[in-house]
Amino acid sequence: MLFLMGYNGGNIRKESGMKRTGFVLAACVGAMAAFAAERGWVIENEDNDHYFYGQDDAIKGLDAASKEALEKYADHLLEGGRVTHVFWCVNGQRPNYDSKVWEPIWTALSDPLVKQGHSSPDWPKNAKKMFDSGIDPYKVWIDRTRAKGASAWVSMRMNDNHDVWVPHATRVTRFSQDNPRYWIIPNFKGGQWEPYALDFVHPEVRDWTFALAKEIIERYDADGIELDFLRASSYFKADEAVANQPIMTAFIKRCREVANAVGQKRGRPYQVAMRMPATIEEANADGFDVAEILRQGLVDVVIACNQSDAHWDVPVKAWKKLIAANAPQVRLVAGTTAWSHSPASLRGWTAKMREEGAENFYVFNLQWANPALQKAVRPDGAFDAAGCRALPQRFTVDQYDPPAPPPRHMVKADLVKAAFKADGWRYAVDGETPRAFEFSKRRNLRVKAKADGTDYPVLGKAKLTGELVAEADGFVALGMGFDWRWELDVNGVRTFGRNELVDAQDACKFRASDWTVRVPVKKGVNTIAVSVDLGTVGEGEMRVVDASELKDGIDVLPQEEYAERTKSGIAKPPRETKFNAPITRALAYKRALPKAVKASKGAVVEMKLTHGQEAPTAVRLNGVASDAVTVKGGERHRTLRAAFPAGAVRPGDNVISTDPFMGKSGVRVLSAALEIE
Repeated sequence: MLFLMGYNGGNIRKESGMKRTGFVLAACVGAMAAFAAERGWVIENEDNDHYFYGQDDAIKGLDAASKEALEKYADHLLEGGRVTHVFWCVNGQRPNYDSKVWEPIWTALSDPLVKQGHSSPDWPKNAKKMFDSGIDPYKVWIDRTRAKGASAWVSMRMNDNHDVWVPHATRVTRFSQDNPRYWIIPNFKGGQWEPYALDFVHPEVRDWTFALAKEIIERYDADGIELDFLRASSYFKADEAVANQPIMTAFIKRCREVANAVGQKRGRPYQVAMRMPATIEEANADGFDVAEILRQGLVDVVIACNQSDAHWDVPVKAWKKLIAANAPQVRLVAGTTAWSHSPASLRGWTAKMREEGAENFYVFNLQWANPALQKAVRPDGAFDAAGCRALPQRFTVDQYDPPAPPPRHMVKADLVKAAFKADGWRYAVDGETPRAFEFSKRRNLRVKAKADGTDYPVLGKAKLTGELVAEADGFVALGMGFDWRWELDVNGVRTFGRNELVDAQDACKFRASDWTVRVPVKKGVNTIAVSVDLGTVGEGEMRVVDASELKDGIDVLPQEEYAERTKSGIAKPPRETKFNAPITRALAYKRALPKAVKASKGAVVEMKLTHGQEAPTAVRLNGVASDAVTVKGGERHRTLRAAFPAGAVRPGDNVISTDPFMGKSGVRVLSAALEIE
């Protein structure tokens, strides 16, 4: 059986009361180890706080602060001999050992200002108990890992920002709390992570961070250190990151020099790994000149991964090409995060990566896997290359996949000529007095936009008002996009809304969305107003689209359906290509499967729906409509299943699509899955 599944992703918060199952780790990673072949690495990153809650089934009945429990937990991670490397994470902000340069996690217990955030007090209490009894957990784990025949590394989170919005949270360092001027958005107040991240443009931030990296390298007799630049991934202001690449390169070089000195002193190499975004473009945009880092020989291992969900299209070939051209001795590792995996999808992801040329694999945070995954994994490690073909595999459609082209409803693009007045834009945030605003191209609506030169808050509400001069009455096509929720009014009439989508062509991208929208205008000056709920990116753009760009017309609802919905007052959104967004039109999801995928029996498309009682008029697999569709469940959560005949699945790209959903707007598709027998 094989599954093709879509997943809406997102950050998953840890709950201290979750039950852990003892065999999940070795068996899940065993799925990847079998694919890795003899020369491949299988790396498990041990979370910074998971063990310290004392709740893992592997140490049930033992004192978590005892050496016996620590060794038994290491044995559990290495059960079956499939994991080749364990990266032991020492910090999730405050470190778990008696650091001399950052305050240890247990100092929070005596700080009257500290609040717990989402972290249980068991974490600092167990760490303190180990310290009081003279036990360094990482020294115990390193020794035990080697005794079991695996390689032991330490891992440092370079800019973790859990709980940063909670004043004096347990894990948050005093350096961060006491220096809001060093945040990416200084003195920010809100409930998001990224603005609170420390900005590495400040020498004080780099020196403070380097001090811990140096201490870790010199303290622990590990085989190497992982510089985890994905927990989290913000190190500079977004529009300054590329220009600041030399700063980051110099910082990594300082860490490399310490590792080299330690390696020379002890007579064997001390390696450096760097966990990076899944694509080279993302890494460069975040402030990492990857090619230069490779050329200077600053790392031995590059882990291409995603921060909070599984990236199903890690560009292994592009990474290998870059490495071969600059540092062929560097090892590439394809990484994934466990939150979005089941046993079937972990096998599917590994198979997909193997077909792309990956030879080494890395899994992050598998310890926090959901209960369904924990129960489903068998402890016998039967995920070998041959046996995997007889076991379920799941292939996810995610936000990085290009949308599959669904059926289109085109109307003729008879457009009048129009242009924006260059000096006609006004801008205001959170009700301030509107002022002149340059808006001739895509720009950040938040950074240094205030009259006094300071940044706007991430969650502000912005309003842009411009003047569009049309040569005649008729329609104009506007190409536009704004990060997060936004609405468009033309001459005081609502024409388009990110949550109440009306007459538009579907060309949605992931962040600052690009839409082509047909709007009615009158001859002369027209008022264009955009109301925006600023998101984390805060970008926006708008332009007049020439008729020559729209040879096939504008993609809208069929005229009869458009008229009926207008008459009934129901919103008319275009197709939405991403998960967890309101849907009432047709949609389509595409995923390339490994060439070896074959289906001998029938197939079933399963979709998870929420919010509303709507259902699509038809469900299709590779263009073939199902004649057997069932929907079960209530208004909040429903499951749609559509059966298909044998042979409906094909190697390569498979497309799950629907015809338009009927009913009121608001239904959300949480996932789309293809089950094959």
